[in-house]
Amino acid sequence: MIFTGLKRCLYQRFDSDTERRFAILLEDDSDVLKWLKPAKKELEIYYENDKVYEPDFIIETKTGKFLCEPKRASEMTDSTVLAKARAAATWCQHATMATKDPWTYLLVPHAQITAAMTFRGIIAAHTFQYVDERLNPHASASAYTK
Repeated sequence: MIFTGLKRCLYQRFDSDTERRFAILLEDDSDVLKWLKPAKKELEIYYENDKVYEPDFIIETKTGKFLCEPKRASEMTDSTVLAKARAAATWCQHATMATKDPWTYLLVPHAQITAAMTFRGIIAAHTFQYVDERLNPHASASAYTK
């Protein structure tokens, strides 16, 4: 089903109710300037050599840009989900260096997407940080948090 009438995005198609609820959160949050759910193959991030990950949302606020992936709570510690998250966080580090705009990866448990939550709250609670030694040789690559 395609949704129209959105203010911060032209139209969207959602794969789940969680994605639809997240879009409503983004639409209702004054910090969010614009957002989109990329089309297939619009943004491909490679992980584990030749596997491709495509984030669910790209969001822009006054203070930064974000890749965001809502996930079922039971999947938050899955090894594939974490491999994709590390690749996306590394992509954000490269994008920040290339554009000078801060990019951040958010891995969000679906239960946290509620009408009472703000995007700022999502950022504070669900920023996935991963330090890629290739980009920062003085940091430990095993140091990542969510």
